[in-house]
Amino acid sequence: TLVGLKRRRAERWVVGVVTRLQNRKHPDESIAGIEIFTHAPIIVIVNEDVAAAQAETSRSSWGLFIPGDKQAGRRDSLVIDGALYAQKKQIVMSARNVRYIIQLQNALRSGEGWHRAEFVVVGKREVKQP
Repeated sequence: TLVGLKRRRAERWVVGVVTRLQNRKHPDESIAGIEIFTHAPIIVIVNEDVAAAQAETSRSSWGLFIPGDKQAGRRDSLVIDGALYAQKKQIVMSARNVRYIIQLQNALRSGEGWHRAEFVVVGKREVKQP
């Protein structure tokens, strides 16, 4: 199960996946083991149709950009709707007034209705604000 957690009001959200669930003696208590994907997720807009996204006529959905860590050898990745994922598929990811054409790579994790996949950027275009 994909989860978002926030321990304190002032803190940023973290994103992860439940890896283990252990019931406690009390029936209303459980302990969850969570693999944290990132402490700094970035919400992005994802479009499946590259040509329509360029013309701004496509349907879009939300995704989560997970920044990589070069020192740890982790590449950037993206959490998207499971129906959008196919290895080598090109989609458009928009964030912070920039539209990226990306090619999805290996699925790193999957769950019910979502995939986390590595990607490579194959094109980039700044979007002018009105």
